[in-house]
Amino acid sequence: MKGIFDDKVALITGGSYGIGQAISETFAASGALVAFSHHPQDADAARSVVAGIENKGGQAFAIDAFLGPPGTAEALAERFTAELRARTGEAALDFLVNNVGGGGYGRVPDTSHEFFDEVVGKNVRIPYFLVKALMPYMRSGGSVINISSTAARLVNPDLQVYSLAKAAQNKFTQVLAKEMGPRGVRVNGVMPGFIDTAVNRPYLSDPENLKQVLQNTALGRLGQPDDIADLVHVLASSACRFVTGQVIEASGGFMM
Repeated sequence: MKGIFDDKVALITGGSYGIGQAISETFAASGALVAFSHHPQDADAARSVVAGIENKGGQAFAIDAFLGPPGTAEALAERFTAELRARTGEAALDFLVNNVGGGGYGRVPDTSHEFFDEVVGKNVRIPYFLVKALMPYMRSGGSVINISSTAARLVNPDLQVYSLAKAAQNKFTQVLAKEMGPRGVRVNGVMPGFIDTAVNRPYLSDPENLKQVLQNTALGRLGQPDDIADLVHVLASSACRFVTGQVIEASGGFMM
């Protein structure tokens, strides 16, 4: 599929490892100029991802950006557009993948204001205000893809805040699709299940936890970052040119 994203520009949040890295590499392999943000602590990993893409003939650059508190999404957009102008002479964006998210466990009695604000901020406020900041630069025919979670449909009190944040993100996806549709920009979401990433390994390293996950997954295996990256790639491509406002689960049939 190399070349189908030639002359396209993509921005992926959280692209230095896991799902974000796989998406960055997949888009670059198809010809896109890929920019991805990374946490300041992940600078070495980000450089490695950029080097790996360039060694395969792709184009990529990384942006050091901690995403969380108010204003950090706008700061990322400003740095991204400035770097893009320096590299290409214009600030134009085709694909925005809101991948940064996450959240810990906890029921209502365990929830502090700080934890609530952190989880909702990463999963709702950051994508919302990043879209707002980058709307003027999105080209017709482009796509916004939000990485949600199967937690959005689960009824698990231990995931109270994370689940509500991801459910809110899914509604954002649907409403944004209607808002951006007249501009020729499609908006979709992807809900991964348990993916074999560094974030999930501490939980999955417990044999009993892993057993429970596999027993409750129809396909009987953990997902891999490429399983999600390939779906995001297809959603961004012309193969899904008439698909918008959809949130697609990619969980291997977890907790069906």
